[in-house]
Amino acid sequence: MAEQETNLTQEQQDTFAFMAMVELYQQTAWMALGKIADPATKETKTNLPQARWAIDTLSMIERKTRGNLSDHELRFLREILHMLRMNYVEEANKPSGEPPSSQNQTGTKPDKEAATHDEPETPQSAEPQNE
Repeated sequence: MAEQETNLTQEQQDTFAFMAMVELYQQTAWMALGKIADPATKETKTNLPQARWAIDTLSMIERKTRGNLSDHELRFLREILHMLRMNYVEEANKPSGEPPSSQNQTGTKPDKEAATHDEPETPQSAEPQNE
């Protein structure tokens, strides 16, 4: 099969692949937080350990790529992490048996395009803080 030519530079292709990878972990976290249905089963379930794994993996990616991401890529990753962490804390603090909220902290359904703020938030641990 002939390889299709693309008008994207290697850097643009890498940015696209990086953002797609981040969105993959984001979707895994949203499903595990019970915010969106699993596309295979059409069921919504909460699995906080799985959500934490996805969030922690994105945090590790942020640490390991420090200094190597464009401002746009870094802002994209940090905004997603902030949104996921806020929702994780919300779900972790719910009483047992309470169904997951169908909305995230911003009051909208989770969406990969929702992370559009100009200033990135300071990353926090996915683990709820006891103050």
